[in-house]
Amino acid sequence: MKKIILGSAQFRMKYSLFQQEKINKEEIQKIINFAKNNGINTIDTANSYADTEKTLGNLDISDLDIISKFTLDFNLDYHQIDLLMDRTLKHLNQKKIYGILFHESNQLFSDLGKKVFQRLQNFKNKELISNIGVSVYSVPEAIKIIDNFDIDILQAPVSILDRRFLDKKIIDIINKKNIIFHARSIFLQGLLLNKNHLKIKYFDQFNFIFDQWFDWLEKNNLNPISECLKFVYNNINIQKVIIGINNYNQLKEIKSIFDSNFSKIDIPNFLVCNNEKLINPHNWNKN
Repeated sequence: MKKIILGSAQFRMKYSLFQQEKINKEEIQKIINFAKNNGINTIDTANSYADTEKTLGNLDISDLDIISKFTLDFNLDYHQIDLLMDRTLKHLNQKKIYGILFHESNQLFSDLGKKVFQRLQNFKNKELISNIGVSVYSVPEAIKIIDNFDIDILQAPVSILDRRFLDKKIIDIINKKNIIFHARSIFLQGLLLNKNHLKIKYFDQFNFIFDQWFDWLEKNNLNPISECLKFVYNNINIQKVIIGINNYNQLKEIKSIFDSNFSKIDIPNFLVCNNEKLINPHNWNKN
């Protein structure tokens, strides 16, 4: 499980589409301990994830590399990054951090964003952070950033439906720049794991895609979590895979998948979807 990054978005707020409740602190510590004992050495968080950073700082997160994503307030000047850094390190109870990522990549292309990036590079030179990165939603967005900024980490959506970032063109660009590539949204906020999408009218327009997916799984007697995970984990161009979980038992289930046959199965190309109304959660109407 060494390629897994433990996502914390669900820890202290309702983040995934069908999450019922946030996780209590005792269960979070159980999750962290289990993760560390099974080869997971990185946790991903953000200053916008409610009180998650504070919660983590009050738990035992020793020996974990921590990535935090920043969202900037354009009503403040660029010195806000100093305040964000101080607050994040204080909340997490850390003296330095493995990575800082821009949560909204478009913020990089403002005057403020460019100044903040320079400031982060100063923090990197002072060894307060080890890596600077960005979280993106589209390939053109990623290419524009890579062409203009010297980033270390790129986080992007990759799933059985969404294979845009597995195209040779963008992979070659990422590899040429020696950028660390993290896959996220591998379960598409849970839509690929069960038929709960039937409860939300917006997804009716994509029923034919979900029908194909679940029919294929049933026909081949396959587990959706296992296939989603194997699809990204076994790709040699992906260095890390971010996994969001709603409870301790889900992480145990993922561990059991690793303990079983983890060989890759070929996923049919008819399952590929490039429709951003589905693969980009920003476009969803969840009512």
